[in-house]
Amino acid sequence: DNYVATHSDSVAAVVMLQYYPMFGGDSKRFVELVDMLDEEFAHLYFYKEYKAEAENAVNTVIGAKLVDIRLKNAQGNEVSVADLCASGKWVLVDFWATWCGPCRGEIPHLVAAYEKFAPKGLEIYGVSFDNNGTEERWKQFVEENNMTWINVWGTDEKGGWSVAKHLNVDAIPSNFLYSPDGVLVAKNLRGENIEKTLAEYIK
Repeated sequence: DNYVATHSDSVAAVVMLQYYPMFGGDSKRFVELVDMLDEEFAHLYFYKEYKAEAENAVNTVIGAKLVDIRLKNAQGNEVSVADLCASGKWVLVDFWATWCGPCRGEIPHLVAAYEKFAPKGLEIYGVSFDNNGTEERWKQFVEENNMTWINVWGTDEKGGWSVAKHLNVDAIPSNFLYSPDGVLVAKNLRGENIEKTLAEYIK
């Protein structure tokens, strides 16, 4: 943050900025830092990527309105996050994959949170980024790990990866908590902080 702000005319700042969102940097601040970069770097790949990410960053600021997601569940039925919110649900959109070790480590926390808060209005919308051709293994994994919430398949050109891009998801696990009004109230909840944060909103 400090280096980019004070060396916006340095190519090192352009390269370093790639790590800012990756390590939890604030979305609004990222937009500000991108705007500081000298336009002499406009031809560089990183610069172009940052500009695109900055445009999408408005979707990840707390208080942002929901970018709807419509993907198919294990039964082949399309499920909309906007529809879930409209029905009065608090929705935790969770991007994950069975091959992702940190994602697997979060599953027990999600299971515990869902058991506790689902009766109070929580729904989890799990977007899988498993590889094409592994759908059956994904379904089996979900069942074996008691992931009884809504699970959808996001691995295709028009699926979850596209939605993830609009939310600047460049690493998993990543999640976003939306209120019944479709407003982003929290993001990237991990471990015990999942239940702690949910308890603040879902009474």
